[in-house]
Amino acid sequence: MMILLKIFPSDRFEKRVEERGIMIRDWAPQLEILEHPSTHSFISHCGWNSCIESITMGVPIAAWPMHLDQPRNSILITKVLKIGLEVQDWARRDEIVSAMAIEKACKKTDGDRRRRGDKAKSSSIRRCCQEVSNGRWSYSNGNGFLYCSYH
Repeated sequence: MMILLKIFPSDRFEKRVEERGIMIRDWAPQLEILEHPSTHSFISHCGWNSCIESITMGVPIAAWPMHLDQPRNSILITKVLKIGLEVQDWARRDEIVSAMAIEKACKKTDGDRRRRGDKAKSSSIRRCCQEVSNGRWSYSNGNGFLYCSYH
């Protein structure tokens, strides 16, 4: 947080965005943000809970995995379910990601969402949620996904 405050001194930054945005200094109410109609894409490290919340709310993910299960979850989101795009390949995780690359991924996920139409997207997302809630994805597909990934 201190690094961000040095890059964006809070007084000047807040003044610049006060008419068009808000600053959240504590834990953000992620589900409320994701369900808001103006949220068109979500930059995520692809932790499992964030993936499930984004899927549930029908918001495409700009995937930016860091470590642990996140690279696998990113593959699930971008390659298997096809409801998101990579910001940068995890194999290049040591490279600095430019603001332009992040902007491009967000615009592309938003553009993909608009091209497919909200109705089709909602249907696809609902189907994913049903599979997860019925345990079919988490158990059978998830085990198959992990098995194929490691063998």
